[in-house]
Parts: sequence; C-alpha cells; structure tokens
Amino acid sequence: MQRLVSVLGGVVLVALGVSPGWGGTVAPLRVISPGSPFAPGCEGVPQPGSSVYQNAEVEPWVDVNPTDSRNLIAVWQQDRWSNGGAHGLVTAFTKDGGATWGIRTPHFSRCAGGTAANGGDYDRVSDPWVTFAPNGDAYQISLSVNLFENFVTAISSKWTSAGAWSPVQANRPTSPLV
Repeated sequence: MQRLVSVLGGVVLVALGVSPGWGGTVAPLRVISPGSPFAPGCEGVPQPGSSVYQNAEVEPWVDVNPTDSRNLIAVWQQDRWSNGGAHGLVTAFTKDGGATWGIRTPHFSRCAGGTAANGGDYDRVSDPWVTFAPNGDAYQISLSVNLFENFVTAISSKWTSAGAWSPVQANRPTSPLV
C-alpha cells in the first residue's frame, strides 16, 4: 500500500509539471506594481453600497511574446470594488526578460483616461486578459461596465511598437442584459 501511495504521489507531481530531478534556477521575485495610479473617486459618479480596496491588485495575467521570450506583458485589475470590477486595468511590460518594467494604463475606464471620445467612458473594468499573436502582436481585452447600466462591453486594444496601447475598440451590445 505504501508503494502504491508513493507511485501515485509521483504521478501527481509529474502531472503538475514538477520533476524531482529538475535542476533549473528561478530568478528572485520582483514587484512590478508601483501601487495604484488611480485617485479615489476617479470613476466620476457615486458608487453607493460599494467599497473600493485602494491598491488591491487582482486577476493577474502574464503572457510571453512567442517571437521574443524576453518580451513579457502582465495585466491586472487595480483597486478592486467590493461588489465587482475595479478602477482600471494596469499593464506592465518588459523587453529585457524582467530586469526592468514599464507601466501603462489603457483607456478602458474613466480612471485610466477613458472618455466617450476614446471609447473608455466606463466606471469599472474587469476580466483583464493579454495575449500575443504568433507574429508577436499583443492584444489586451477588458470587460468594462457602468454600475447603473445593464451593459457589459468588451473592449480591446493592440500594443503598438511605440510602447503604448492603441485606441480602444468597443463591442457594446445593442440591448441591455436581462
């Protein structure tokens, strides 16, 4: 029985990608977030019944450029609300394998510079995602919402060679959620 447990434990470790003989090294952890770039109240409208957790960072996602493994992009929700969403999404990027990081705030919400003119006129954002296409182009998506509207809008943006996100592309539904 003890041998069966040992064998099953080894199978679980291998299935999880852990190899007892792995001799690789991992660089020291590095904090890439500078804290919140968003001022309290930046959403511009009252948020009754909600508490914002300033400096809370949730739902992180990281992707690696398939054409340059030293180029990584991380995204996360910044300043999470108690009943969903956040002030904005923050993007960190590196082109040197993580030695240095730049920070950007794509215009997916008012707190991040979103306006009606640039497609980011929303109170809150959620569900950050970033991915690289096979050719190395990076794309980010957000679900953006105004608290008192029954609309959730998928917003996307493409990383430009200048080190910024392109103007957002909104895919707003034509009827409210039920």
